[in-house]
Amino acid sequence: MKKMTILHYLASPFWGGGEKYVYDLASKMLDDGHCVAVYSFDNEIIKGQFDKLSKYPLFNFILKKKHFLPNLFQLISIVNKQKIDIVHIHNTKTLFVAALAKCLSHKKFKLVMTIHLVKKSKNNLIRKWETSKVDKIIFVSRLAADKYLQNSDIQKDKVEIVWNSVPSDTTVVQNDYTGNEICFVGRLAPEKGVDILIDALSKTKSDCRLNVVGNGDEVYVASLKQKVAELNLSDRVNFVGFTTDIGTFIENSLFGVLPSAAPEAFGLSNIEFMRHGKVQITTNNGAQKEYLEDMNSGVLINPANSDILAEKIDFLVQNPQLCKEMGENAKSFFEKELSYERFYNKILKVYAE
Repeated sequence: MKKMTILHYLASPFWGGGEKYVYDLASKMLDDGHCVAVYSFDNEIIKGQFDKLSKYPLFNFILKKKHFLPNLFQLISIVNKQKIDIVHIHNTKTLFVAALAKCLSHKKFKLVMTIHLVKKSKNNLIRKWETSKVDKIIFVSRLAADKYLQNSDIQKDKVEIVWNSVPSDTTVVQNDYTGNEICFVGRLAPEKGVDILIDALSKTKSDCRLNVVGNGDEVYVASLKQKVAELNLSDRVNFVGFTTDIGTFIENSLFGVLPSAAPEAFGLSNIEFMRHGKVQITTNNGAQKEYLEDMNSGVLINPANSDILAEKIDFLVQNPQLCKEMGENAKSFFEKELSYERFYNKILKVYAE
């Protein structure tokens, strides 16, 4: 396949699923000999993560300007000088600048946008003009596509649904953990339901401990820690913070708990547990229903219900063999339908069309 030069344009000042999505894709493309640049805010964690790719001579990390016009002119300059073939954006906040750059740059590039959230499109003249400049729109789930397209008349030939994935490693997961630790992995934000999980833990009858893996807004994280103290759960909840070694925490857990209050478009944390052969309790208000079957490969519950969540936590803690069986079913589905190679080939096809 012809080697390409791809620019990923990030909008978030925080490290989350979208940034992990870009990091994994950039790493894979660099391994394949493509040129990759990442255009991002100046954030310590984001920069620190992408610095790991500096070993590749074909990689470039560029700090974006803070204001509109300098940002636009810098983007145009990058496109022209680096002869960018694909500008891949990951948030509609960057769409206007990217669309303008496509009109004004000498180097003509393909504009690809991935929608990582469940939300309706704006329906105004500016959004219609912006999307007219997009060559392909990737939705990470059928749910994300259906929601966004409710309010938009985007041409069908521009739409692609490509389920998320996470790269596998060479670690063999034995799936034989028999302890009582459970695990949450993700960004610490109200929509992720961590406060509901803490309430549920206080209502459980089983003796289980929770590892909370991830970071977020300092004020919100402080409020979670205060809730833990008020509920006398300090000896049962461990706030791990940000780590790149989430696999160790997942492997050393009986199951995962990901009780998102808001609909997930296609949570990377969900499929991390599947990849590791671990069952999870998660909510049924997002795309989880597209890749998890209740009581077969996962446990699906209504959101924002700490009583039901506590009941399901107790049930799984008391049934470790069932946890193992459902985790194996989840892993089997991941390997068949959600492998990174499958995801990557679909992305390449979008780029090449």
